[in-house]
Amino acid sequence: MRKFDYDLVLHFHPHVSIPGKEQSIFWSSRWVNVPGTLNLSGVSSSNVDAVTRKIRNCKNSKKLKVYTSLLDRLIGVGYYIIPGWAPPENRVAYWHKLNMKDTPASLYDTDTAWVRELEQRN
Repeated sequence: MRKFDYDLVLHFHPHVSIPGKEQSIFWSSRWVNVPGTLNLSGVSSSNVDAVTRKIRNCKNSKKLKVYTSLLDRLIGVGYYIIPGWAPPENRVAYWHKLNMKDTPASLYDTDTAWVRELEQRN
């Protein structure tokens, strides 16, 4: 990823409740091709740059809403991202042939479940 050698990246932007200077880190031309950047889409647009500056310097909540909506439109029109959605909790289907941990399952754990038959053989 640091070398920008990818076609698609699954990435969750850690947004805050009140957008500010972090928007330029995600979308500004200044961060294009900088190793370790969060501008993973390679956005380089003078319009996006202008709007992220407006967001960074905005002191009025009404205007901030207008600028963030505009940024959202510009990002959408540029096809820089594929919007995604995820529920706040994981849903896991259980199968009677599996043993499970006592703690709630996580989609990211590699040892959440194991086959009972293998356990019985040992």
